[in-house]
Amino acid sequence: MRDLGPHFIGEGEEFVKAPFRSNLKVLSILMKERYVPKLTIPTGIKIEIATEEELQKITGYKMYQGIMALVLNGVADLEKFQVSPFH
Repeated sequence: MRDLGPHFIGEGEEFVKAPFRSNLKVLSILMKERYVPKLTIPTGIKIEIATEEELQKITGYKMYQGIMALVLNGVADLEKFQVSPFH
């Protein structure tokens, strides 16, 4: 997770799902196409689909899971937002 002041970015499927169980607002998701059928994404969230090569160019590194989200930081229900690193 990277802190960007009022925003933060996190990578991984479980991380991307976690804000939907809390009161945090997801602004956009960058992901491989394979995640489209796996996720139920609320309306109003910007979705960008990219290949593995495009993701590496955008992020500057090889993304392990191929999905990341930009989230508006706020007061969260931290218990609902916890993500196990062992999923």
